[in-house]
Amino acid sequence: MSTTLALARAEVAKRAAEFLSSTATGGSTTTLADANQLTHADNYWNETIALVTSGTNAGQQRRVQTFTSSTATLTMYSAFVGSIASGAAYELYRRFSPSDVDTAINRSLNIAAPDFREKARAIATATAGTLQYAFPTGPDFSDKGFVGLEYQYWTDPAQSTYPFTKLDPSQYDIIEDYNGTNNIRTVQLRFTPSTNRLIRFVYDGVIGNVATGTDTIHLDLPELEWLFSQSVAELWRVETGRTVDSNRRAALEEAARWDANADKLRRQLGQEQAQRPLRRTNFRVTF
Repeated sequence: MSTTLALARAEVAKRAAEFLSSTATGGSTTTLADANQLTHADNYWNETIALVTSGTNAGQQRRVQTFTSSTATLTMYSAFVGSIASGAAYELYRRFSPSDVDTAINRSLNIAAPDFREKARAIATATAGTLQYAFPTGPDFSDKGFVGLEYQYWTDPAQSTYPFTKLDPSQYDIIEDYNGTNNIRTVQLRFTPSTNRLIRFVYDGVIGNVATGTDTIHLDLPELEWLFSQSVAELWRVETGRTVDSNRRAALEEAARWDANADKLRRQLGQEQAQRPLRRTNFRVTF
């Protein structure tokens, strides 16, 4: 399983603080209206961050100045490049901006390496009597190493979730041919597959940072769950450095709570706990 930065950002944001994802019913360059979801009291969404995720203004974020309940309208401090049209998807972030969440996710990805490895998979459709299948050549696989082959023994047009079974290396060979320019790799099966059975090439590689919403995070579901928890902890750790003293203790407690959850998940995955920064202690001596 994998996810994109945009999907991971939304998942982390709703775990860390209040978050809303919806579709606008209208607006202008400085307003966004949503008669379906923005049913809160006046000023409820003041000072939140609105991120437009589709349409003319996709990727743009603005801080909300005021929210008017009677018209279900958010008014921004500064204008979007274009007018908000009906049907434009958007997200609302309270306390943490989308940029904060992106930073936290990348910090967590750095913590994950080298224990966690990115997983990437590519599908080939088998044909009875055909035993050789070319390796995928997409950009997601160019910097990753092949780790195994999986085969879907059962298929049904009405059922797309039949599990894959990892093939023993004795069931296939890897053939490498150098044509003078490229090293072409082919998998040679040692059994005859059935027509329309799916063959899945599995790769892994070093985890890298993500920058745009469509960038893919190739982690399996258990590792993604750890990533979400660790990212929330990193968010609250960022908050401790910029909040007032009265709120710093609460932010530290939230960071510690999510750290504990991430460490628990890491132990369950058989990984070492992440290195925590040493806490500096000052001793005052009086005579």
